[in-house]
Amino acid sequence: MEIGEKIKMLRDEHGLSRENAARRLYVGKSTLAYWESGKTIMRADSIVQVAKLFNVSADWLLGLSDNRYAPGYGDDIDYS
Repeated sequence: MEIGEKIKMLRDEHGLSRENAARRLYVGKSTLAYWESGKTIMRADSIVQVAKLFNVSADWLLGLSDNRYAPGYGDDIDYS
């Protein structure tokens, strides 16, 4: 699974609209749409922001690890 597919999957799992997720990532919703579709390459700092937002491993997002969860997984995160 490519990084864009993972981002969309995570966004859907957490019930976030593209607009809401984009706002939390400090990008436009069109930028997020391009990431999800694979039409643009993400910057490293953007990958870190996605990993932090969804509490997943950046290595997992990049396909470098099968371990999806970042250390501290399960900590309460408010997605409202």
